[in-house]
Amino acid sequence: MKYAIDQDLQTAILSPTDLVASLKSNIDKTFHYASQVNFQPLITQIKTAKNVLIYATGFTQNNYSKDFSNDLFLSGRPNFLISGETNFEMISHTLTSEDLVIITSLSGNTLSIQNTIKLLNINQVPLCSVTRFGKNFLNDHANFQLYYEVSEIPSPVVDTGKNMIGLNIILSILSHKYREFVLFDE
Repeated sequence: MKYAIDQDLQTAILSPTDLVASLKSNIDKTFHYASQVNFQPLITQIKTAKNVLIYATGFTQNNYSKDFSNDLFLSGRPNFLISGETNFEMISHTLTSEDLVIITSLSGNTLSIQNTIKLLNINQVPLCSVTRFGKNFLNDHANFQLYYEVSEIPSPVVDTGKNMIGLNIILSILSHKYREFVLFDE
């Protein structure tokens, strides 16, 4: 009985929302932001880096980062997608100022990787943060910052779901700009 009442209360709290309009808004805001970004310094860093490493702090971020990694491969840019905090920490000890680390995150405040980020800064390893809009630990410690729009999305499974399509959009824009550079501008 208690479960049924909790479910009824949860259902009552969810008000009808135009989820497609919200999705479009996130995409539009991310594209608008991207139109104002000078991608050239980051694209040059991707091109000239000895190694490009991509690390994602969550499940959705990892899925979109895999697509980004694949897009870079298809543009002729080898890269490494790092899985797991322990692996990220171990690999960070081998990186130099000739490498580039791209980190995708929702909040940019993942506590468990902050010491690794500080070590990368000490070793002057270039970092690119890709986070939701707003100030956070990761973008404070990165040489390059990219942002994306995030919105709440109702879910019958979790209290607060996040629409993170903006992450996919900004990574796709970056990979397409890199491909343009390699094919047409070099």
